[in-house]
Amino acid sequence: MFDQIKNKSVIKAGFFLFMLSVVFTILGVSGALARGIDDDLLRIALKVFPRTVAVDLDIAGKLTPDGKVRLVLFYQVKHERAEAAVQKSKADYKSIAGYPVEILSTDKLTQDIPTAIMLMENLDDVVFKQLLDYCTTHGIILFSPFEKDVRRGGTAGISIETRIKPYFNKATLERSGITINEIVLRSSRMEE
Repeated sequence: MFDQIKNKSVIKAGFFLFMLSVVFTILGVSGALARGIDDDLLRIALKVFPRTVAVDLDIAGKLTPDGKVRLVLFYQVKHERAEAAVQKSKADYKSIAGYPVEILSTDKLTQDIPTAIMLMENLDDVVFKQLLDYCTTHGIILFSPFEKDVRRGGTAGISIETRIKPYFNKATLERSGITINEIVLRSSRMEE
């Protein structure tokens, strides 16, 4: 009988230590997730962004004068993050929809209108509004990995649910005059 009580105590103590290690692991992982969630979203978005640009049916009218798709990775503060993403994207995307690609990062709007812009960080409201106005005026996609940006008017982004799919703002698409492939729109999440 003493052996059975002793075994139950060992099992309970082992279970307690196991659960304690699980809790500490979860706390450590959740802290790392909180720190790295923007990086994870950006990695996913950098794969989805060129594919989103490729389904813009008016892409041919948004090329540079020398016939390239110009993708701009826009940052407000995090220049190094944007430059690292440019280098990775240059290696991953040589062409989009059959057109050669030019990728650059910037924190300023210019007269050289890009084919599309992707946000590299959360922007303050004033900068976001300026960028949104610029994109809608020129009929170009403003893509953001941050779901709140599509809700506040960004053209497209990603929606992470049980599966990852494109996320579009219908009003901004219409206001910008951007036409997206209907098959893609049907399989996307739409912000009304």
